[in-house]
Amino acid sequence: MADSRTQQPSSYALQYNNGTPIRLKDFSGLLTSSQILVNDTENFIKRNRIQSLEYNEVVLTLPFPLAEPAKKLFEGAMNGTLTSVFTTISRLDQQSNQIQSYELGNCEILEIAFPTLNASSKDAGFASIRLKPEHIDLTLGNNSRVTLPTNTGKIKAFVSSNYEFEIDTISNSNKISKVSPVTIIPHLNSNRDLKNNLDFIEFKSIEITLSESEINNADWQSWLNDFVKNQQKEGRNGVLKYLTADFKTSLLEISVFNLFIISTLFHNDSQLAKITIELMFDFATITGKTTTPEGNAIRSNPEIKLSGLEIIPPDLEITTKK
Repeated sequence: MADSRTQQPSSYALQYNNGTPIRLKDFSGLLTSSQILVNDTENFIKRNRIQSLEYNEVVLTLPFPLAEPAKKLFEGAMNGTLTSVFTTISRLDQQSNQIQSYELGNCEILEIAFPTLNASSKDAGFASIRLKPEHIDLTLGNNSRVTLPTNTGKIKAFVSSNYEFEIDTISNSNKISKVSPVTIIPHLNSNRDLKNNLDFIEFKSIEITLSESEINNADWQSWLNDFVKNQQKEGRNGVLKYLTADFKTSLLEISVFNLFIISTLFHNDSQLAKITIELMFDFATITGKTTTPEGNAIRSNPEIKLSGLEIIPPDLEITTKK
């Protein structure tokens, strides 16, 4: 006799603002907890009552490349036009029928992040979004079919090693072996009743890693010396490209504006000499969407980290090999 408790494989769909459902890779933090109030005691018995409910932050993991609705969500968070969403997570059976749904009301967008990049990785890359719901409602599904975008097979899942990071004046920027996630954090005013409650948009600094031997050219030496000696008067622009497996087609491109070096770290990785460089930038857009967030942008590290001077080796002068 089969065990009636055996669970069938499930998949998940994401829908925001009653738009088109898209596939959801995973989620975490879907927790509702209660604040307990002890009214009084009688005969040594406490009378516990629920005073209020609290809802955890929820992290959604999205397949990459982003489906069009997800791309618009990320664009809205990046340019400040979208600060909160009404979100539904549906649990589906193998025939894409809705078994259960979680409705997350008036979710504040806390953070969006693009995939981590690693030239030696064979793993798929995913994007993520972190939300803070005002309430969570759990309902049983009605077995209605949820229609999800179909993959024709032309676009395969993105692999974390398929990327290029082009930086102005750096001829060998294709040698960058790791790039931390491009992460954007909208900050809201404490007064949620304001028509435009966006305070500012924070573009987190990113870290890039490459072999120490790759910085022994005039391009890198000039930029690093500019960091050490002049604290950089001008930044550089760049384009981060997420590519198909053959490296011929861009799945998505992010333009970053006014890159500055703010710290450097020399270290060994598997007995190889490496350098990790932290870069801040003013703002970023998905290429083709050049709307600046109307001045409401802030770097994560608006001050130069002078501690970086201490770890730049003294022989980092410009030396062009003949």
